[in-house]
Amino acid sequence: MLTIDQKILNIVTLNPAQYGELGLFCNDLPGLGGRIKMAAEDFEVEEVPTYEPCGEGEHLFLWVEKRGLSSDQMVQHIARGLSIPAQEIGVAGKKDKMAVTRQYVSVPRKMASLVSRLDSDDVKVLSSKAHTNKLSIGHNRGNRFKIVIRDLAVTDPVIIEQIVERINEMGFPNFYGPQRFGTQGDTAEIGFKILNGDEASLPKQWRVRTRKKFALSAAQSFIFNRYLLWRIIEKGISSLMPGDVVFKYTGGIFRVEDLEAEQKRYLAKEIVPAGPIFGKKTYLASDEAFAFENDILKRMGFERELFSAFGKLMSGSRRTIFCRPEGLHHSVSGTDLCLEFTLPAGSYATVLLAEFMKSSAGS
Repeated sequence: MLTIDQKILNIVTLNPAQYGELGLFCNDLPGLGGRIKMAAEDFEVEEVPTYEPCGEGEHLFLWVEKRGLSSDQMVQHIARGLSIPAQEIGVAGKKDKMAVTRQYVSVPRKMASLVSRLDSDDVKVLSSKAHTNKLSIGHNRGNRFKIVIRDLAVTDPVIIEQIVERINEMGFPNFYGPQRFGTQGDTAEIGFKILNGDEASLPKQWRVRTRKKFALSAAQSFIFNRYLLWRIIEKGISSLMPGDVVFKYTGGIFRVEDLEAEQKRYLAKEIVPAGPIFGKKTYLASDEAFAFENDILKRMGFERELFSAFGKLMSGSRRTIFCRPEGLHHSVSGTDLCLEFTLPAGSYATVLLAEFMKSSAGS
């Protein structure tokens, strides 16, 4: 059973926006230290699309490689190059800035003759193919990563192997990483002000619907991180709770009613608990799991009903509490560690890296 060093779990002072830096599942093993993103080439990300373009339709999917640009900067570059509004450009997800990333970007097919304008030192269009619909956020299955951690403080191959084996066996806690909470780290705080009806005190840009939705989503993520940490501390990770909401790894969602039967499936890695992203349409837990979720909200000063009042701005969902990377491979060269793995959409590579590095991963 996983035990957590209580010295790092002072829940009075810990900031849920930083939980992804703790390296909880490997907390009993030495942190390797090191630094990431020393160069863009040290952090490679390749999108795993939900579907491939079919070859016909009114949209054009561009397979784009960017280097040292944020996703928003890439979109603006494409908009300028094609002389179209940024709103006509679709992406499935945002990618890291200090990185080399490859992903699909959709543009109107009528722009096909102008695509050659887009190539620059920072952006390359590697291929293009028509499709019937515009890309939207969420139209990706995951991301493949190749990351180099440089200047390790600990290079003992036995320790590195132990961390890799631990993650392959247990995965890692599926916290939202610090980047989820904005460059200033205050996006969730803004979301809480909106939740509490204190919108008048916010700068005007945060009263726009799209920005409000972003801030409220950060608040939901903040609460999920708090839920997950307290669940690990108070309930452990070896057992399900009666009434838990769980996902099947093969697809599907349900509540735990037959605890003995579902516990066996959990230990066999057929199902995984799914924590709450509180909102109007959150799939409800029951029994002990429902009471535990309500207790988390109570500790934070909220009632569940509050989240339903925001409608589509906080529709709600469920998120797996653990994430198991696919194809985790590693190699060491001197004081540099190279990791290759695939994560599902929405999980954070920096949270996985924290299991190796400890608090350095958030830098």
